[in-house]
Amino acid sequence: MTNASFVESCLNACVENGFLTRLAARRAEELCAHGLHLEQALLGTGLLSREEYGSVVEKILALPMSSLPLPSDFCAPKGFTQEDASNLRVWPLEKKGRVWRVGYAEAWNEEAHKEMESRAKEHAWEIEPVVILFSDWRRVAQERVSEEPSVRSSQEEHPRAWMQNVHAFFAHPDGALVFVGASEAFHEAKNEWLAAQTEEDREEAEACLSSTEEGTELALHRTLAGMPTLACAKKADAWEALRGTSIPIRIIRSTRFPKNVHAWESWTV
Repeated sequence: MTNASFVESCLNACVENGFLTRLAARRAEELCAHGLHLEQALLGTGLLSREEYGSVVEKILALPMSSLPLPSDFCAPKGFTQEDASNLRVWPLEKKGRVWRVGYAEAWNEEAHKEMESRAKEHAWEIEPVVILFSDWRRVAQERVSEEPSVRSSQEEHPRAWMQNVHAFFAHPDGALVFVGASEAFHEAKNEWLAAQTEEDREEAEACLSSTEEGTELALHRTLAGMPTLACAKKADAWEALRGTSIPIRIIRSTRFPKNVHAWESWTV
C-alpha cells in the first residue's frame, strides 16, 4: 500500500462511518496533497478525535492501534538501532520473551514491515506489530533543534534565541513564524507584519493570525503555497508536521506563570 492509497482509503472510511462529511474529507485531502501528514490533517485540525482516527486506521490496516505510551528510552532487539527506528519510522515498545511489540508510525509502508521481519528472522526474535501515532513517534525518535526555555520577567530583555528568529523572519520573510500562546511580543510582531502588507494582502494575512482552527488551516495553506506567513496557534503540532518539507518554520512558544513570569522556547522545524 502506498501513502496515497492509505490516505484515500482512510478518508473514504471516515465518510462511510459518518466521521466526516464529503466536503471535510476533500479539505483534508487537499492538506495532504500540500505535504501535511494525514494524522495532522485529521487530528491536528480537530476534524477527528484520536479514538475515531484509531478505529479507521485499525480497519484499513488490520492492525491494532497501541494505547501504550511510547517509552522515551530506546531499548531495542538485537540487530536494530535507533538509526533504523528513524529510517523505518518504527519504535520498539516492549518485550515479552522472544516477542517484541513494535509500533509503526507509517504502518501502510510494506517495505518497513519486510525489513523488520528480515531483521527478526536474522537475529531470532519475533514481532508483534501495532500502529502508533506519527506525532508520538516523532516526539521520541527525532531530535528537535531547540533552545532550553529561558525564564525571565516580562519587564526584562527578551531571550536572545526567539528574538533572533523574529529578526531573521522579518529581515527575509520565508516560510512561517509561528507564535504559540499570545503574548506582548506576538502583538508587536503582528502590528509590524500587518503594517508591511499591501491593502490587497492585509485581510488574508490578518485572518492567519487567528489561533482558531480556520486561522491555522489558512496559515498552513499560505505557507505550503510558498507565501511568507505570520501565525498564532494554540499548539505547535500542526506546524511540527511540516518537518521534512524544506519549508523554514520558526516556532516561538510562550508560557505565562504567576508573578508576571514567562517561559520562552524557540526552535526551527
